Amino acid sequence: MPHEARQADLIVNTTPIGMWPHTQASPLQRSSLRSDQVVYDIVYNPAQTQLMTEAKLAGAHAIGGLSMLIGQAAEAFTLWTGQQMPLLDVKKGPSTASRNQIRFVASRLNFNGIPTIVTPDQTPPDLTPHHLRGRGFRAL
Repeated sequence: MPHEARQADLIVNTTPIGMWPHTQASPLQRSSLRSDQVVYDIVYNPAQTQLMTEAKLAGAHAIGGLSMLIGQAAEAFTLWTGQQMPLLDVKKGPSTASRNQIRFVASRLNFNGIPTIVTPDQTPPDLTPHHLRGRGFRAL
């Protein structure tokens, strides 16, 4: 496969190779890559995979899987709630949140059966994920 990979313009890793906890694994080595390639690793944990590191060291353009995960989540959110997912908030998410702060977005059906979105800034302080159970909420 290394020879075939070297001939490709776009390489997409759709395997779990390199996903946590096996973060040092890579389906390809730097010698299999060219500087004018695009390498898209669907793995999102860790954000910087060994394959992406190898690609960058070879001079290729490396893309991680977090954007696909967020895109899939956005589509699922819309299917379940009928609303658009707040992508800017999601993309800021963990990187801007304090390590000691729990941030979540929850939805529930209001009395008319219409989904409503509750974001962390609208959530009463006593309404934590633990308190959501039994109140018609589901974590998103």
